[in-house]
Amino acid sequence: MTLRIDSNGPIDFNDPEIHPYDDVIDLSGKELTDLPEGLFSIEGIKSLFLGDNHLKRISERLVQKFRDLEVLDLSGNIELEFCPDLSTLKKLQSLILPCNGLSVKVHSRSVNIRFT
Repeated sequence: MTLRIDSNGPIDFNDPEIHPYDDVIDLSGKELTDLPEGLFSIEGIKSLFLGDNHLKRISERLVQKFRDLEVLDLSGNIELEFCPDLSTLKKLQSLILPCNGLSVKVHSRSVNIRFT
């Protein structure tokens, strides 16, 4: 599957650099300003790496679509202003956030949260 983003041209989700395992998507450093629409057509994602982009918002749609996320990396998105309630991600084990004062609600069980 290939999808187009603003400045970097197409993203091939079959590329092993982006989709190295069936349950991992790595879009780190792709200069994204929004989540690519094609991302939401992928099933079974457990690890989603979105670090070092230019994201300002994370949509509720991400939380609704990827309920089985175990790892969510938002590091390096220093302009990130909004992240939805992540408490419905019951399997979330690791959350990596930018050091910008962003407030995030997570499920009450143990979640490893790092700020970078």
